[in-house]
Order: sequence, then C-alpha cells, then structure tokens
Amino acid sequence: MNEFKKLCDLGTIHRKNCDYEISNQSFIKAIEINPQSHHVMLAICKNFVDQGDLKSLEDYKIKLKSLDSVSYSHLECYRIFQSNNTFTEEVLLHYEAVFKTSYSGSEIDWMFYFFLRDRLRNYDGSIGCEVIPRNLFIYFDKNPPDDIQLNVDKIIDSRFFTVNFYNKEMAEFFIGSVFGERSKNLFLRLGHPSAESDFFRFHAVYHFGGYYVDTDESFNFDILSSLISTFKCPLLCFKSKENGGPLESCFFGAVQGSQVIKRAIEILYFNCEKHPNLSMWLKTGPGPITRAVLEEHFYNFDGKNLNHLPLICEKSVLNKFLIPFEPSYRGDERDWRVFEAKKNNN
Repeated sequence: MNEFKKLCDLGTIHRKNCDYEISNQSFIKAIEINPQSHHVMLAICKNFVDQGDLKSLEDYKIKLKSLDSVSYSHLECYRIFQSNNTFTEEVLLHYEAVFKTSYSGSEIDWMFYFFLRDRLRNYDGSIGCEVIPRNLFIYFDKNPPDDIQLNVDKIIDSRFFTVNFYNKEMAEFFIGSVFGERSKNLFLRLGHPSAESDFFRFHAVYHFGGYYVDTDESFNFDILSSLISTFKCPLLCFKSKENGGPLESCFFGAVQGSQVIKRAIEILYFNCEKHPNLSMWLKTGPGPITRAVLEEHFYNFDGKNLNHLPLICEKSVLNKFLIPFEPSYRGDERDWRVFEAKKNNN
C-alpha cells in the first residue's frame, strides 16, 4: 500500500470516528504528496466545517475551488446543510452543479434530502393523483430455488396483485422490443442477476405501471390491504433507514409512464455507461431511484407544485407489511454482496 493511500485511509477512519483534527493531520500529509487530489482537499475542508474552524477553512476553500469547481460546490452544499442556512437561491446554485455531475445515491442526494425533509413533511401527495395499478413485477434470472418459487407462488395465490413473473429471457425480449437495442445491450452486459433485476424493474414499472418486489421479500397482506388505499400518489417509495441512506428499491410503485421512473432509467443508463465499476448498490440498485426522486423534489424546491411529488414513506411503514427472508442462495455468488466482495478482493 503506497503512503498516499495509507494516509487517506487513516484520515477517513478518523473522520468516521469524528476525530476531525487527527483526521486532518493525515489528510494534510496526503495532500502534500498529491496536491492535485480534490477528493482529499474536500475531506480536509469538510473536517474544518465539522470543527467550526472557519478561519482554516477559508484558505483551503480557495485551494479547492482552483482544483475542482464541482467539489467546491459540494463543499458549499455541505457547509450550508451543517449551518442550517436556508437561502434558497444559494442552495439551488450549488446543488444543481453537484446534481449534474455526481453519481446517483451519493452523499449529495442525502444532504439535499435532509435539507428538504421538514418542508415536505406534511404535503399531501394524493390530491388529483392517479392510483398506482395493482400490477406486481417479479424477476429471477432462471430456475428459481424451491424457497423462491414457494414465495412467488404464495404471492400469486393471494390474488392481491396481478403478478407478472419474468426470467432473463423474457426480460431481454421485453426490454429489447419496447426500449430498443441500446437498452437490451446494457441489460445483457450487466453480469449479475441482481443488477439485471434492478434494470428490469424500472423498465417494467415505467412501461406498465405497478409495483416491483424482490424475490426474497414476502408480504403481510392483511396489513398491506389496510395501507395500500392510503398510498394515492404517482410514485411510492420508502427510506432504507430512519435517518438516511438511499431509498429502498426492493419494493416501490409508480403509475404508468412516470416521469420520475423515466428519469431513473436515464440515470441508470448514465451509470452503466459512464461509471461501470460503481457498486451495484449505487449503479443499478437504490442509486437511480434515489437520485430521480430527490431531483423531483429539488426542481419543486419552492413548494409550488407538491401535489404530484413522489411519496417518501418511513422505513417503519415498509416494515409493517414487507417481510424479508434469507433465501437459500444467500452466501454464494448469486448474492450481489458476496459477488462484489470477491470481485473487489481480486
């Protein structure tokens, strides 16, 4: 491990532990080795923000701005968020610069979400909205194990949803025939069933309207039936954590032709073509829907058009009716976490 990377890793560890002064000792040594690293310069500046050391911050802000204007806007977003500054024009100026360049699911999405959440807490997304149809899409690439097939059969037998089960061959035909060769080729290059299911779900929900659920999730239909009538919104999604993290993509729904899902597909393509080595979690999974939903809030920042915004529900609501289980393939390379861990170790 070279000295620069060693210092960066050490600085990151101390930053996570809120040891900002010790963290900056490592980062400042690292920037002496590589003065052009805007990532390290940004980390130094954020440490100064967290320490409240505005005097030291000013010197490094100037250096950061000269290195990379987008990183400088990222810093300004962070500074504004930390200071609870609510000047709309200043916020929008910097957020727009970072939104257009940073990959989906990144820190900037969640800085913006936390900035907005109090403004959006009480809006009613149901006024004048279509109801999401009770179509349910499920994907498994081929030959589902017995426990997965049993779960799918249970969902079908409930007759709560009109269930549409796709394997890889069916998904390839659907994507190619409806969305074209570019889309089909991106789908075929993904290289893992989890990424394929991510890719498929956005296209199916956009084209037909309805919901998607992962095969390792089951439902409490009694609770879901009492809740679903309250979900009158153009797009329904859930937080993955009570205090942050990307939105869940294991279960979500939208009306046919949702412009937010269309935007998620555009982000998905951008990630696959421009950031092919991103983690699946950011590239194809929660990343695209997180960015698309928060962009929709972003462009309605003034609060004048809230009636048709996606409804972001708390994780606790999802936990009432969605029941995860451990599938038989968990622990082998069909599990994307195991697949990526092995890939990163090679």
